[in-house]
Amino acid sequence: MRRGENKQMSRYCLKSTSPRGNGFYVLLLVVGVLIAQGLMWPAVTFASARDGGYQFGNGQALDRASVSVVRLVVRYTSVTPVAGCTRSMTGLGVLVGSWAATPSSPVFSDWILTDGSLVDPNGISCGAGKPLEQLNSIQIYLNNAYTLNPVGQTLKSLQCRSGSCTDGATTLPITCQDSSPCAKGVVLVSFHTPVLEPFIDMAQADQATPGPQGVELIGSGAASPPRSVEQAAQFLTPTQVAPDDPTNEPGMPIVNSTGQLLDLNTKQLDTGQSIRTFVNAIIAPAPLQPLNTNRLHDNWNQGITA
Repeated sequence: MRRGENKQMSRYCLKSTSPRGNGFYVLLLVVGVLIAQGLMWPAVTFASARDGGYQFGNGQALDRASVSVVRLVVRYTSVTPVAGCTRSMTGLGVLVGSWAATPSSPVFSDWILTDGSLVDPNGISCGAGKPLEQLNSIQIYLNNAYTLNPVGQTLKSLQCRSGSCTDGATTLPITCQDSSPCAKGVVLVSFHTPVLEPFIDMAQADQATPGPQGVELIGSGAASPPRSVEQAAQFLTPTQVAPDDPTNEPGMPIVNSTGQLLDLNTKQLDTGQSIRTFVNAIIAPAPLQPLNTNRLHDNWNQGITA
């Protein structure tokens, strides 16, 4: 990376992430100065600036993709209360887009891709002869590679009803890849934020060699997914896993050797190419794609490869 580009990255990160808290602001200030002076690779700087949690510098693909992975806690409820029919689940998702809602807007549109069996706007079955449980809420947690904090931080809390979710200010629909039923494919959950978010790039083609890898979120000293939603906020450290491990969570991203999204771990068999085509068609149709810019995303990718 050229020296001028490094300086640009440090200034932009400070501006766009300062709402995260003073600790993150100070850390990025140190990182920005060191990177701008060409003294240290950004991944090494992050790793040496904090204790515990995610450690940067162990692999370009994981470092690049890690910040875009989120943990979801999803709650379903019955319209008519039925004993034993209120259900909460946890799984993963990945940010696949973040840019201005309209040109020059101070509000940014964001999209999370996840499994339709985890987030189903049409509801899920509670058993034979019982009413469907309706999607009630989605809690979105940032991972600690992004926050640099082992304590769980919420990106967004959404209340959902009739196929749409709201953050109290904006109501947006959930888009299913396959609506009959939604659980057969992936879904896109959209919402707004006051700052840009990092997101993962779509791979242009499948990759066989080297083999793809999954990106899970684990807990301190625990490699397995959380056993309950109460533990969800403790399982936020990105780690690389085999994509075919049966313990992988729904919505786990599967990436290529450069950290681009190839596929998603889903309950139903789906192909990576069909998922990527769906995402691009919904959030980045050809006439609009050049306008969907995110300098945080661009500078992060450049910094990881510096």
